[in-house]
Amino acid sequence: ITSMHADYTVQVFDQLMDVIDKIKNNPDDKRIILSSWNPLDLKKMTIPPCHICLHNFMSSVGSYHARCINSLLIWDLVFHSTLHHILFRRTEYMIVHVCGMLPCTLLCDSV
Repeated sequence: ITSMHADYTVQVFDQLMDVIDKIKNNPDDKRIILSSWNPLDLKKMTIPPCHICLHNFMSSVGSYHARCINSLLIWDLVFHSTLHHILFRRTEYMIVHVCGMLPCTLLCDSV
């Protein structure tokens, strides 16, 4: 059992920095994904996270624009779609702002 004081040095993978790095250096990569799953905790999970992932596609029309797909669980899409749409749209805006690009569309998908 770990606590908030545990040493996570070996276990840490900064997904957000990985997404930003891929958008800046390889915007045509189709694997620009921000996942809500923590692979290290899969054995401890009872249910999956509500918002499963944010998949970023960069489309080049003169300059790169971000197109994001937010995958939600079906039941979550019904009850919290507006709030999650706003939160993921804001996340998309922050990511593309740091990368010097423009946001384009945010699609919501239920699984």
